[in-house]
Amino acid sequence: MSRAGLGGLLGRLESGALAKPLRFVGLSGIGWLLDTSVYMLLVGGLGLRVFVAAMIGGLCGATFAFLTSSRWVFSGRRHGLGGRLLVYLVYIAVQIVAMSAVIDGLATALQAGFALVDLAVSWPLIALLSKCLITPFVLAMNYLVARRLNAAP
Repeated sequence: MSRAGLGGLLGRLESGALAKPLRFVGLSGIGWLLDTSVYMLLVGGLGLRVFVAAMIGGLCGATFAFLTSSRWVFSGRRHGLGGRLLVYLVYIAVQIVAMSAVIDGLATALQAGFALVDLAVSWPLIALLSKCLITPFVLAMNYLVARRLNAAP
């Protein structure tokens, strides 16, 4: 595809119905990198339990994603950001506890499955894989909640 063709396609996407979700995914991707970096440092570097590391990393990434998406994705509503952030953090706290338990359980199941087929996979890699497997579901939930919280009154 030529530069002009690609530019035209990107222009249509930016002005179309996919603009907000694509910006949200981009900013959430940066938040996910922050989340996952903290998570892997805590699991692989400090030996923290997956459950605890997922909660700490998740809080870092989700706060970044909400604050940046409130500004650059859902920019129609400027007032009351503090209150909306508080509601989002309550939502995120519940979600992080639930998803951390899912990640922890999934990592344990993956470790057992790999052992069953006699495949040696390091614990940090298993922890990362379990986190990656739930990310699309979490991203979709976070988008829907952030969109709702940032909707014009």
